[in-house]
Amino acid sequence: MRKQAAQNTAHSFHVIDHAFRWGEDFGEITQRYEGAMFGLGAGEGRPDSHNPDYDFPDELLEHGIAIFTELINIALSKNTVGSEQ
Repeated sequence: MRKQAAQNTAHSFHVIDHAFRWGEDFGEITQRYEGAMFGLGAGEGRPDSHNPDYDFPDELLEHGIAIFTELINIALSKNTVGSEQ
C-alpha cells in the first residue's frame, strides 16, 4: 500500500536496509501493533531534524499530505470492496 500510494502521487519509494536512527520508539510500538513508517526526505546536506540549525522545509507538507491522503483512499477502497454501499 505504501509503494502504491507513492507511485499514485508521483513520489519515489525506497525501502532502506537499516533503521532510521529516530525510529527506536516506533520499533517498540510495532512490537505490539502492526504499523509502517515512512520518511519525507528533505535532501542531502541539510542538518538533522534535532540540530539547532535545522529549518523545516515547508514545501514538504504538500507531499506528506498527498501521500497520507492517498494511503487513506487506498485503505478505504480496500475496506469497501465487495461491501454494499
